Amino acid sequence: MKISWKWLNEILDVSNISLDKITKKLILAGFEIESIEDKPNIQDKIIDISITANRGDTSSIIGLAREINTLFNLKSLYINRNYYLNYKNRSKKFIKKNNYINVIKTNAILSCHLNTIVNLRKCSSPIWLINYLKAYEIKSNNIIQDIQEYIKIKWGQDIEIFDLDKVNSITSSGPIINIELVKQTSRWMDTINTKHINNDVSIELLKYTNKTLSVIGIQSNPEFQCDDNTSSIIVVGTTCKKQYLKKIIQNINYKTERIQRHLKYTSIDDLIQGYNETIQIISHLTKGKIGQPYTIGKNQSSKREKTIYVNRKQIINILGPVQNSYGQICQNKILEILQQLNFKPEFVNDHFQVTIPQYRQEDIQRTADVIEEIGRIYGFDNFIDTLPAYTNKGKISKHIKYIDKMRNRLSYFGLHELINYSLSTQDKIHNSTIQLYNSLLDDQSQLKDNLIENLILAKQYNIQKKNLFIEFFEIGKVFNKEYQSKKESKYIESLNLAGILGNDNFYKASWQDRSHSLSWFQAKGLLEDFFEQIEIKVNWVKPYSNLRFNKCWNSICHPYRLSILCNQDTQEPIGIFGELNTKCNNNINSSHRTYVFELNLYKLIQAKKNTEHLSYIYRPYSNYPIVIRDISIKVNKNNTARAIQTDILNLNNPLIKSVDILSEYKSHHSNSYRNIGLRIKYQSNLKTLNNIEIDNINNEINQLVSNISKNNHLM
Repeated sequence: MKISWKWLNEILDVSNISLDKITKKLILAGFEIESIEDKPNIQDKIIDISITANRGDTSSIIGLAREINTLFNLKSLYINRNYYLNYKNRSKKFIKKNNYINVIKTNAILSCHLNTIVNLRKCSSPIWLINYLKAYEIKSNNIIQDIQEYIKIKWGQDIEIFDLDKVNSITSSGPIINIELVKQTSRWMDTINTKHINNDVSIELLKYTNKTLSVIGIQSNPEFQCDDNTSSIIVVGTTCKKQYLKKIIQNINYKTERIQRHLKYTSIDDLIQGYNETIQIISHLTKGKIGQPYTIGKNQSSKREKTIYVNRKQIINILGPVQNSYGQICQNKILEILQQLNFKPEFVNDHFQVTIPQYRQEDIQRTADVIEEIGRIYGFDNFIDTLPAYTNKGKISKHIKYIDKMRNRLSYFGLHELINYSLSTQDKIHNSTIQLYNSLLDDQSQLKDNLIENLILAKQYNIQKKNLFIEFFEIGKVFNKEYQSKKESKYIESLNLAGILGNDNFYKASWQDRSHSLSWFQAKGLLEDFFEQIEIKVNWVKPYSNLRFNKCWNSICHPYRLSILCNQDTQEPIGIFGELNTKCNNNINSSHRTYVFELNLYKLIQAKKNTEHLSYIYRPYSNYPIVIRDISIKVNKNNTARAIQTDILNLNNPLIKSVDILSEYKSHHSNSYRNIGLRIKYQSNLKTLNNIEIDNINNEINQLVSNISKNNHLM
């Protein structure tokens, strides 16, 4: 949208505010400034502003001037030029005659105003009007069309002007103004295809003395366009219902410029003011005589005033502390901003009661919108934008950590992780699959009930691309339907782990031999190694008849090379492992055996065996030397060296660090005794041991051995 800086100065008193300051304020308020173009030939500057979709109320000169007036808290907004006629006073002379209007129920019009101006004097457009249009690169045509373009730019409302002489008005006993439904397509209605209109959606025509002026809200009749010879006109201002226009768009699949203008922003209040200004300008410049006014629908805003309650604490919590101080935005400042927004605020019971003006009711719908407006007007740059310190750390569940451990182990084994869609094709439909009602594509029409089929497709794709030595795994959700009875079914969602193994270059017996493919026992060994690393104990059992598993396994696996993995404690099946059958293996163009597995992760985690780790006591090494003594002890044949070693250690002398058995000798001459050689290490953590301390320990050991010998003699 383009804005004339000169035009803006006539509507707003911005003489003390620079253009640079206004553009910066608009940018901070959410408007993007595309460019600023200088036009010295008309002594003006054009500001190109990008308007967001939710701010259609600013898509006109008045709308943007109203926004700047709010941002800078200006006290004046000059809408009408001072030389315009007082149209409101003059309109009191006319009495609305409803017998000239055929009153029917209209689905299109919210408010419509019609009036005629006759005896127009032929004149050219004034310089100020031509310059305004030049600023918007609009070429001056004739005074009526120039005024129409001027009002469209200034107010953004739907004001139409028709040549009354071309309408060929005549005295009629019937209604002058009428609304009819489309019965047949006129030659000028080339953009509207009425053949495809539904019966419940009807296009309405606005007629004047049985001549069609326009298709309401969509297209004007170009046959009645004003020119230089126009002496009498009909001025029509219309506000349409958005719901009606949306239905029309769905049926004719076409948008006109008028439809877009109505959908962007329509306001009965702005329509009335823009319509009145149109009548005033034409009457003033052409000295024409204003005729009888007609009104269809509402003469004022049909929307009730919208009231929203906003909690003061909620405003402070959302906007946060203010810059340069850790204080909060005060209550008086909030009231001042709400008044600046023309929200008519009242503070009651720690709540702000605000009344939304009619031109902002499309944009302001809830409490958050009001708080956003407060922050926008106050300036988001005035609030602290750093996140508050938060000491509490998030917690990752044990299951997530365990699944990450599985992912790391599989990657360590050389498998590449894949991520596929949760939707699959409907080529294979059976009772356990879950269908989507309104699927976008045929190959995404049902929820995936297994992971292995997509892994097989990935393997096939990579073999075609000559990526021969690659294996995959995937962790994802699968969905199944289990029938509890003929009418009732249960939907089951589970998290599964699946993988596909096998390549033609898996191992070599020696470097000079050729490569061999993966065998059944090697694939089984890899999976068992994986289970061992994640501390899982499983049993491998043959498939049995009453086992429930996905039916796709029957078609992809070899019937005699299939195994069920069960929980070692509960014997509950947790997954399946098998070799692809010959048909499936040939379909993926594989020249080697391929193995697949799929496991239920929740059941797999339940099979985990938690191991208890040993508690070790760590002590520092002694800084003092070790004293070693080798001794020989003569003992009874019934005493073993291991028993003597244990008895010495049981003395609990802190200086004895270890007792090692060196030898055991038995004489051939005597069968009653034998000699045992022991090596004893002495060490203290406090000092270096001397001979006296070592002799005391040796005496203690001799006493122990002597007691053992006496006991043997007693026996």
